[in-house]
Amino acid sequence: MPIRSSSPSILFLTALLFGLMASNANALSTSYGGVDDSTLKGTTGSLTINETTGDNTYEVVWTMDFEGYEGGVDNHQYLTHIAFKAFSDISYLKLDSILYVNVDSMTSSVSGLALYPANVNSSGCADGSMAGLVCVELDPRVDATNDGEIFAYFTVIGDLKLDEWSYRGKFGPKTGWVISESATPVPEPSAALVFALGLVTVSTRMRARR
Repeated sequence: MPIRSSSPSILFLTALLFGLMASNANALSTSYGGVDDSTLKGTTGSLTINETTGDNTYEVVWTMDFEGYEGGVDNHQYLTHIAFKAFSDISYLKLDSILYVNVDSMTSSVSGLALYPANVNSSGCADGSMAGLVCVELDPRVDATNDGEIFAYFTVIGDLKLDEWSYRGKFGPKTGWVISESATPVPEPSAALVFALGLVTVSTRMRARR
């Protein structure tokens, strides 16, 4: 007996289920920078936050790509601190890991000392009045002229802001450049949502062939 393909209605219901799962993921993301952006010295980056358990616990991924970095003068070769503000208040913070991938695709771990609530200025991380700002001092500092990319992963419990997020960093020497840009987060499609959209496409094509 031949095996029949699933009906379009079943595919639609499956897609709807996965779509609902995706909508509950609460993943938000922002992108920053570029060659025309003087505030980030030509770097690009992103900040992606995903709610994991529904009790204000989030996974945070902070990235910066140095391919278009226009600094490196006056000893501003190294990224020494990173920071972000995407929460109005934080009750728990864990810096899970920091990875640096250089131009030859070699990956190395970077240590970091995280401070919150904090501020970031031309001297680095400092105690501050910005309740939701996280600042991390990198060890070792990362050479931004090598066209590499840095990834920082955090676990945060707090009150997520749904409007404007801030993305920051500081390049050395000891008193260096502070880069900063703000952006409004947008929903980030999850794997479940992408799969759901794929099922809808398959269903549509099956109907067209009948």
